[in-house]
Amino acid sequence: MRFTFGLVQILDGFKTTNDNVKGKIPQFISNAGFLDVSVSKSINTLIGTFSYFNAVKKLE
Repeated sequence: MRFTFGLVQILDGFKTTNDNVKGKIPQFISNAGFLDVSVSKSINTLIGTFSYFNAVKKLE
């Protein structure tokens, strides 16, 4: 799976995929104003893992 995702990185660009590889997506969601960010489900595929996130929008 890592090899296949490497191909995705080559095609899509390392700049656009590195934050995901480094696990930064939950922090980005938090920075966008959401609370209680968690991964509700992860599915392994041939091109990598798809993760589904749950979060609560902060009321302003």
